[in-house]
Amino acid sequence: MYKLDIELNENADGKFFNDWLRTNHEFSAICYCAEGVTIHFQSEPSTTIKNIIIVKYESLTAADLLHNQIVQALYLERETDGKLFFDEFRADLVLEYGDGGITLAQANYIEVKLLNIKSMLLTGEWMSAQYEMDNHVVVNGTVSAEDITNEYTQVRHDEVKAIIDNYVTTNYV
Repeated sequence: MYKLDIELNENADGKFFNDWLRTNHEFSAICYCAEGVTIHFQSEPSTTIKNIIIVKYESLTAADLLHNQIVQALYLERETDGKLFFDEFRADLVLEYGDGGITLAQANYIEVKLLNIKSMLLTGEWMSAQYEMDNHVVVNGTVSAEDITNEYTQVRHDEVKAIIDNYVTTNYV
């Protein structure tokens, strides 16, 4: 077994380097610590291979992140924001029910009406939620008589839509 030790590159992304290394070279294990990275091989690689690996790791910058990883990290933030928004919306609905402002049937109607929106927000898909609000939750931006009877009022719809619209405007390029 052979160990190749490389000094820590604070700009390098471990997952990006791991993917690159896995794609281009055979190795047994890779370990990261405060001092750097150690790559274990079954046998000692050639000097050329060692130099290629060292140069690649040392030259990595934060800009070398895989585009996919950047998008995944972005959606983790959006999921968190979606959960926070949904938790607040749900709490307001529960309080409104508890105060007698809406019935259980009306609360259920509102929840079902926004079920796709909830699903999209909990997975960080704010732009898809915006599309759904604009194209499927109501017709031509207006709630129906049935919606109003069940307390999914125009004001409630417009408030939810405004929050989603603002989020998309602020957080999407």
